[in-house]
Amino acid sequence: MAELASRERNFLVVFALGTFHAAALIAALVLVLYATGGLAYGHAQLNTNLVSPFPFTFPASASVTRVGWTAGAGVEWAFAGNWSAKLEGLYYDLGTTTLGAGPTVGGGVGVIGFVRSKDFELHGAIARLGLNYRFGGPVVAKY
Repeated sequence: MAELASRERNFLVVFALGTFHAAALIAALVLVLYATGGLAYGHAQLNTNLVSPFPFTFPASASVTRVGWTAGAGVEWAFAGNWSAKLEGLYYDLGTTTLGAGPTVGGGVGVIGFVRSKDFELHGAIARLGLNYRFGGPVVAKY
């Protein structure tokens, strides 16, 4: 079975990743440390060649959009007037997607009962580096 696994070719690309999250803050005069967590969403393209016990391979692919969770931490530093810089690290988990393939006849019934599958775990870590500018002060209505 190790030989079969060595002939598999798996390919995963996360095309889009977005997050919505809230943060808990610890603030000093010009430095903010925070922990964050919330919703993550992403779109991925999955491709694989599944190898049978016979000398055949069966291609499988899928395009999936998944929703999951994210958690991380960061630091933001106010360095000049309204300017600040931030560094943030996030872990995201969009779950697992399984692709399966095998020889088929007619409506997709396996010819010899062989179906092979591959699990793709859609998770990872990202780092964000940012530069922020805060416009003006609080908005006050004047009548």
